[in-house]
Amino acid sequence: MAPNSVVVTLEKAENISLIEVNDPSGGRSKFQEKQRSASPKQFTWLLLLKAHRAAACIPWLATSLFTVFGLVKKRIASSDQNEEDPRYKGRLYVFIKVFLAVSLIALVVEVFAYYNEWDLSAVNPWEVPNLVQWCYMSWLSFRVEYVAPMIVTLSKFCIVLFMIQSADRLVQCLGCFWVKLTRMKPVVEGEPFDIEDGSSFPMVLVQIPMCNEKEVFEQSIGAACQLDWPKDRFLVQVLDDSDDELCQRLIREEVMLWKEKGVNIIYRHRFDRTGYKAGNLKSAMSCEYVKDYEFVTILDADFQPNPDFLKLTVPHFKGKPDLGLVQARWSFVNKDENLLTRLQNINLCFHFEVEQQVNGLFINFFGFNGTAGVWRIQALEESGGWLERTTVEDMDIAVRAHLHGWKFIFLNDVRVLCELPESYEAYKKQQHRWHSGPMQLFRLCLPQILSSKVSYCKKANLIFLFFLLRKLVLPFYSFTLFCIILPLTMFIPEAELPAWVICYVPIVMSILNILPAPKSFPFLMPYLLFENTMSVTKFNAMISGLFQLGSAYEWVVTKKTGRASESDLLSLVERESKNQNEEKIQRRLSESGLEMLEKMSSEQPAAAMKSKKKTNKIYRKELALAFLLLTAAARSLLSAQGIHFYYLLFQGLTFLVVGLDLIGEQANDTSISVFKGYGLSKEAGDFLSSHGLKNAIYCIDSSDMQDDQALFGQLLTCPFRVKFWTEKAELFQMCQEPNSSKDKSASKKHVEKRSQELVVSSSFPVNPQLKDAKLDNFLQVPPVSSYCSSCILEFDGASKGNPGQAGAGAILRSADGNMVFRLREGVGIATNNVAEYRGCILGLRYALTKGYKHICVRGDSKLVCMQVQGLWRTKTQNMTELCKIAKELKNQFLSFQIMHIERESNTEADAQANCGVHLKMGEIQVDCDMRNPNGV
Repeated sequence: MAPNSVVVTLEKAENISLIEVNDPSGGRSKFQEKQRSASPKQFTWLLLLKAHRAAACIPWLATSLFTVFGLVKKRIASSDQNEEDPRYKGRLYVFIKVFLAVSLIALVVEVFAYYNEWDLSAVNPWEVPNLVQWCYMSWLSFRVEYVAPMIVTLSKFCIVLFMIQSADRLVQCLGCFWVKLTRMKPVVEGEPFDIEDGSSFPMVLVQIPMCNEKEVFEQSIGAACQLDWPKDRFLVQVLDDSDDELCQRLIREEVMLWKEKGVNIIYRHRFDRTGYKAGNLKSAMSCEYVKDYEFVTILDADFQPNPDFLKLTVPHFKGKPDLGLVQARWSFVNKDENLLTRLQNINLCFHFEVEQQVNGLFINFFGFNGTAGVWRIQALEESGGWLERTTVEDMDIAVRAHLHGWKFIFLNDVRVLCELPESYEAYKKQQHRWHSGPMQLFRLCLPQILSSKVSYCKKANLIFLFFLLRKLVLPFYSFTLFCIILPLTMFIPEAELPAWVICYVPIVMSILNILPAPKSFPFLMPYLLFENTMSVTKFNAMISGLFQLGSAYEWVVTKKTGRASESDLLSLVERESKNQNEEKIQRRLSESGLEMLEKMSSEQPAAAMKSKKKTNKIYRKELALAFLLLTAAARSLLSAQGIHFYYLLFQGLTFLVVGLDLIGEQANDTSISVFKGYGLSKEAGDFLSSHGLKNAIYCIDSSDMQDDQALFGQLLTCPFRVKFWTEKAELFQMCQEPNSSKDKSASKKHVEKRSQELVVSSSFPVNPQLKDAKLDNFLQVPPVSSYCSSCILEFDGASKGNPGQAGAGAILRSADGNMVFRLREGVGIATNNVAEYRGCILGLRYALTKGYKHICVRGDSKLVCMQVQGLWRTKTQNMTELCKIAKELKNQFLSFQIMHIERESNTEADAQANCGVHLKMGEIQVDCDMRNPNGV
């Protein structure tokens, strides 16, 4: 048999086939060769299949690119060419444009030389065949001998600064780790204030500076007036710098409302806004009655402290006569609103968790954040008071107080709610002020620091760390190294930056920055790229402040949206309702309400003519840098520099996104206003999705609907959106009587017409059978008194020992948010869960006895909330019985909603529960609000 032959033997052919190879040495390889020789056709088909798949991707890529370029073209076409503030461009913008033009020319030359394979490194200059090659060779020689050494020197200098700043950040992170490990934190010395003796509490002045902030004034004033402090021991100063008459009236009316409730509150308005916020605070501190107060709390207009804010901060001053400031941490209600707010949250978490906390614990000094802090008035006076010389008056007073020997404390566990800028425009202006002001202050304070009597260590810390390293060096090297030198080295390869400078060290530093906000780790790379993008704004601001350029002294109030916690449904609904000027005028009108309304009605057409359509802006400086970095990325491809190419590519795309204002809040033309809050049908959800509103449950304003009203079926009045009806009724009681019956009937007809335009919300499931019905047929205005049947219940429980002596507490509020009843009950020996159930049952029973038919229940016990809804099962007999009672009470309401809220938002109910601990088992106490004692 031939050596390469194959014998096939069939045994039981009906069952199996066996192939036997007689020559294992050579036959196996020959057999595999035959297999391979038979596969070219299959390989051809495989290539054709892959080619077909690749070809199928081409239309998709073309469509995607066409869509992207279409969006970019639309964005550019819709923007105003003169829209960007000229103070944010200037000489730096001109320099970037020139740099970009030179880079484009250099890229063309390099590409031409690359494809013509010009290798002139070893060629004698006199042997160059033509003038073009001679010029290119001369440039190479000049670049190596003169340009590269300068770039290398500058890059080394920036790298040294980069490493020093990184070392400083690493030391701060180690300090924060030590604080966490040893559980260091400020402690209160001595005994707390005697609750029964109000005179033991120090006098506190609460100041709320604001300027044209219609969106947030109500919630900030309300939060300040509800601080848990003896009424006669604190005064609220509302310092209004608004130049908008409507805003002034609204704020004044809000102050008068709280004054009627017995709060010690004063409204102050300046006609001249000299000195901005510093001038406002200075003017307020000059009042004669301020000398009666020992401490002053400053709260910006969007800050909402918890009721126990003063009780958590002021006691730290006790027994510490050299303590000048207690600073609380900021907490953000909109940190997850968009990518921009998420990235800001990373920065500010590091600022508070690491920088402020470490500096406060180890050196008793940090920069005052301008709000959410309590000052000893004596410290302010000895330090020279508020000065109007810079736009960072908070840092100014902190530095001067530190030089006078005052110490600071930072409380990381005391948080005050506020909001972050949601648009890039607002954020950019805020950062410009925050980075230009410190350089102004450094120029002004340097002589004072050098001549002060503090130790040399404190002087060195102020000059080299506080000002130079953290305020000047950081924006300087970030912009110079990563936005100028790096793209420049792509055209000057002799000065190429090492990979560890571009990639490894920045990533490590970004990881350190993101540690205080661990949930933000998925945004590590966007954070790194965005911080480098913001370096151009920070560098420009730093230069303008250092050299006293015009934009350094401009104060722009950061735009607010007036957001509150999403768990507070009532606040969300009320806030949206204030979008229209006429509705604002009609809330809590004084005796001249009708005249004010008529005046606003006459002013409305003129205001409408001046209104400007909201659009996103184009930022030319960022766009120029985007094209510069993308040009450098294209040049890096010729040198096969992998890591440099990817960095430049992604950084350039980030600059492009920011330059086109595609990050943060987006202006749109949706024809509907939407809230999270209530469920709708699938068709309604699809309609909202088509307008870009996805992944949420919605409550919709019917007044904004046009031709698609029938899609949402019958709209019923939301039982929690009642404030406007009560206010419309109060309009007749609080306004002056018209002079004649004709005027009276005209005014009544006008108000009735306006009442028909009120917003109605879809608060119940939609009936599909009513899909084709017209919306107007269902807009019926119920009498005002029917809305008194709506309320909000907050409940909580407390147990000293779990199980131990326990108490239940509840707060029953009317639908407009005013407190109606404070309830507390002694529970006896019980667990915390039982006490919380008893608090819920206590509030539900009392609400039914007072005739309430619609109720929104809120508590910080997730167990109770989920079990009452039937989402969680009960495990013990006792809890099953309590849950059954709660569900029976729940079914007696016409509408019922229960939601879980954070503990910090439930402090009032918690206080009642703690009071109930001291009551006998079954004993119930009720405190009634004197403004509405009957609850109806």
